[in-house]
Amino acid sequence: CVGGNGRSGGFSAAVSSRKSRRRFISALLRLCEKAGFDGVDYNWEYPGFAFGSGYKSEDDVARDYHGLQHLLIETREAFAPSGRVVTLAYYPDRKQERMLGVMSEHVDAMHAMAYDQSGRHSTYAFAEKVAAQAVE
Repeated sequence: CVGGNGRSGGFSAAVSSRKSRRRFISALLRLCEKAGFDGVDYNWEYPGFAFGSGYKSEDDVARDYHGLQHLLIETREAFAPSGRVVTLAYYPDRKQERMLGVMSEHVDAMHAMAYDQSGRHSTYAFAEKVAAQAVE
């Protein structure tokens, strides 16, 4: 997993240009080869979002999602010869599903993080709700 809660601060810069994406993907591919990983699970929490202040401007949000889409496309292209997989974890808040829906064609799987919500941890009812949201 690349990213995660509190470990996603570098994504905006990494996806901001083709050159920075290429550099990142190249390093990621070397890591996968060296460690024997079968792919990557991107977990950007969250495109266009700053912890402590919430979502950034609409332009910043759009720029991050645009960069993420290209990161997924370019990672998939780079991983294709080796058969490595590309997956994407996301937070199920309806905004993410709306923004990420068009990207599903560029990944092998999308993982809705149906846990760590307020109240009781990881309930079956919440998982059902998240699964229903994902297909709306």
